[in-house]
Order: sequence, then C-alpha cells, then structure tokens
Amino acid sequence: MRDTLKDEKYFEEKIQENNKLIKKYQDMLQQLLQERGENDPSIERVHIVLLKYYTAKINCLYSSGHPIEDIKDVYPFFLNSFERTWEKDTGSYVQLLWAISLGILVGASKEQFQQIENIIKKEEFHDYLIDYLLHQNNKYWEITTQEILYPNPYKILESVVHEKK
Repeated sequence: MRDTLKDEKYFEEKIQENNKLIKKYQDMLQQLLQERGENDPSIERVHIVLLKYYTAKINCLYSSGHPIEDIKDVYPFFLNSFERTWEKDTGSYVQLLWAISLGILVGASKEQFQQIENIIKKEEFHDYLIDYLLHQNNKYWEITTQEILYPNPYKILESVVHEKK
C-alpha cells in the first residue's frame, strides 16, 4: 500500500466500482458510434466521463500498491480518451501533466508519447514544464519557451528541473 490513510478493501471496492462504470460508458460509446457516428458531439462527452473514471482507477491502483504494470494496462485507454478531449482552451493543465507523467511512470511507448506530442503541436501549446518533461523522453522535442504558464503552484518545479546532479 502506498496510501496509508485508506485500507486495501476501500481501494478494491473503488477499483471494482470504476471498472463497472468504465464498462457502462464503453458500451454506451460503442452504441453511440454505431448509431450516430464518430463526429456526434455525444462521443466527446462520453470520452470526458471515461477519462474521469480511468483517472480514478489509476489513482486507486497506484495508491493501493498495485504493480505499475496494472497502471500500464489502463494507460492506453486513459490516453485515448485524453487525446479525444484535451484542448488548450478547455483542457486541464493538470490532465496534461498527468498524461505525460503517467507515460514516464509506465514506460509508455514512443507511439503513445507521439500522441501527446501531436496534441501539443496541434494546440500550439507552449509551456516550459511540459516541454521539459517531453524533452526528457524525446531528445528531439524542442523546448520552445522558458515560461511556465501556471506559475502558481508549478513555478517551484523549475528549481527541481534545474538542480545540478
């Protein structure tokens, strides 16, 4: 257990609850795709809900001490919903940090990181912390700015990434 405030039973119940909700919304997504097609606005809304439940499941898996491999199994589904919903103007900076950080944690594939990089390029998103994290994974990723878009609370991380080893 990585989280000492809750017990194993709590996390296992939450994981099962998230699994049921994920199944419900995956089934709904498949039905909507068949009935209305890929471009129907309801598809994005279902992906937003799925992203919430994938995130919750990953939190529970990590907090309860499950192997990183279990998180790695969920990551492609998380990333798919993230890719379908994240936009610079409406997306959460924290979700973007999560997508990259989880990718690093689980040893995501080059293709999975490419999905995130494509979103950032498409949205013309420029942030030092995001660029720094992507550059650590892909030496060809260019750091385009020294500005951290959300200095409160993330400015403190600048000293961490610049600390000499």
